[in-house]
Amino acid sequence: MGNNLNQEQLLQEMSEMRAELASYKTEISSLTSQVNSLKQVLGSKGAEPKLQNITSRRRMLKTLAVGAAATGALAFTTANVNKAYAASYDPAANAIEATPAAAGYGGLFQTGGLANIRLAPASTAKFANGTPTDGNSHQAGELYVDSDGTLYYCYSGTGSDSGKWRILAGTSTSGSLILFSNPDRFVQTNYQNGTGYGIGTNPGVVNGFTPLWAPASLSNTTYVKTYPLAGQTGQNNKTIPANATGVLGFFSVQAMDSSTNGGFATLWPAGQSFPPTSTTTFNAVPQYTSTQFSCSLGTGGAVCVASRNTVHVVIDIAGYYL
Repeated sequence: MGNNLNQEQLLQEMSEMRAELASYKTEISSLTSQVNSLKQVLGSKGAEPKLQNITSRRRMLKTLAVGAAATGALAFTTANVNKAYAASYDPAANAIEATPAAAGYGGLFQTGGLANIRLAPASTAKFANGTPTDGNSHQAGELYVDSDGTLYYCYSGTGSDSGKWRILAGTSTSGSLILFSNPDRFVQTNYQNGTGYGIGTNPGVVNGFTPLWAPASLSNTTYVKTYPLAGQTGQNNKTIPANATGVLGFFSVQAMDSSTNGGFATLWPAGQSFPPTSTTTFNAVPQYTSTQFSCSLGTGGAVCVASRNTVHVVIDIAGYYL
């Protein structure tokens, strides 16, 4: 049997082999019945039997040998289905792709020892700016994993173009947002009932910096406060997992410097450069201001805060990205 058969031919041959095996089974059953009859005759009469159509020992052995060979060929064919299928692919013959005759599943992947299904990553990262660079035609509904482990979904394509894609998950995405049942407080630098509360080693006031657009030094903790959040537990026992990639929450400040007319405060991922942006702005003492924010967690699962003019800071977390 050649190895260059397409799937339809392989399935046909397998079907024929099954039919042959069924006939061998029937013949073996017939032979067994005849042997039993022979034993009964010999046991009761002690004479040479004269049974009609008794298959000779030679034919019986030949039949059994052919049946065993057919069984081996069937096993060989099954083992090589994937190889031949890859060489000659017919979607119409694929049970998963075929249109179901009635409502139900087009296919079912059983639970494996590790997972139900694994999409093998490509050998190279073939996507640039969300568009495949492999030069192939793509259709809506395709899934693709590049060498970086990023999973893409093709949401539009005709089979004659590269299609349109969206990233579902990967190292460059924040992941899914998991919300707490209620927000929890993770940083509070001012005092309540005589005690201060803050995550990490910087629960104190955030000192205002003089330059308009940047702290005097990113490594100067006088102006830049770092608050680790990943792996931490808030005041109401909500925990941000150690492998969280970002957070969603509320950033509040209380202006403390009465000599100024206000300023702005910025929150950003630890380990990154100070961004020329403001997370919230405030006016003169004693104004309180609050805003919703989302931010990636940087080095050490932390965020940094700096302010133009001195403030107290409160960070409440509503959920995290994972």
